[in-house]
Order: sequence, then structure tokens, then C-alpha cells
Amino acid sequence: MSTNFEEIKRSALALDEKRRAELAQQLINSLDEQVDEDIEQAWLEELQRRKDEITSGNVTPVPGEEVLKNARKLVRQIRDDNYEKIRHLSRTEQFADIKKRSAEARKKFLPDTKSIKT
Repeated sequence: MSTNFEEIKRSALALDEKRRAELAQQLINSLDEQVDEDIEQAWLEELQRRKDEITSGNVTPVPGEEVLKNARKLVRQIRDDNYEKIRHLSRTEQFADIKKRSAEARKKFLPDTKSIKT
């Protein structure tokens, strides 16, 4: 089996880039054909839960562009805000400070977010 695998691998690597990409895609697709029923069921339940939250009004959907805009603001603030202040701290102290400021930024930019944990 090992020799056969090595021969197949050597042959595959000898293909031109386009054919290798095509083969890689087919191999990846062959892995996706096997469905884990437990995972599939868990996703269906999660989708139903999210739909119910939206339908009941407990959650208000946010457009993707707005989420990305707020996420970018959050990243910039975390990266830029008071960098000089934490530069001299130990890594553990830096992490604690960033975690604290992340929570503050989330409250500022995403005030209605209930489920994000730090």
C-alpha cells in the first residue's frame, strides 16, 4: 500500500498546476460527501434556534457590511489604543489589558451584543 501511495503521490505531483488543482478539488469534494448525521442535526437545530430568535424579536439581524465595519473598528482600537501604555507590561499583563479593552470596545461598538464572551 505504501508503495502504491508513493507512486500515486509522485504521479500527482508531476501533473501541471491546473491538473493538480483539479485533482485536489476532487479529493476534497470526496471527503465532503460523507455526512456526519450528528453534526448535520446540530446545525439544523442551531439554524432553527437562530431563526426563532429573529422571528421572536429577541435578536435583530445586522447587515454583514455593518458587522465587518464594526469589527474593523474594534480591531483598530484594540491594536492602536494605548499601545505605548502596555508596551512595558509583561505578556500576561498585556493580555489582561487587551481583554479588558476588548470588552469595553464591544460595549461601545456592539452595545446590543449579548452572546460574545471574553
